[in-house]
Amino acid sequence: MPLQDVIRFSPVANTTFLTATTTSTAVALSPAPQALVPNNVRVVNTGTAIAYLNFGGTGVTATSTTGIPIPINAPPEKFNVSGVTHVAHIAGVGSTTIAVTPGQGS
Repeated sequence: MPLQDVIRFSPVANTTFLTATTTSTAVALSPAPQALVPNNVRVVNTGTAIAYLNFGGTGVTATSTTGIPIPINAPPEKFNVSGVTHVAHIAGVGSTTIAVTPGQGS
């Protein structure tokens, strides 16, 4: 892909701070203005325990064996969420905080 085709990540809605515990919880991704439908989310684990995520519809769940691991204080990770409405989160132990920012670009 040519360099000029790479679009930097640009937020299109507010960051949502999720508190993950040892029970899976699904929440709706932050809505964005209609003209700026997010195709990606930027995820950072700012807490003190590893977190696990899954993306999907209203019934999505996350587990430590099937979820995407989000390490503590690692660089932000971006995920394509086209067609996805919810993110499920769970902490490996205790609780942790995850910042999820909807946006466009990579």
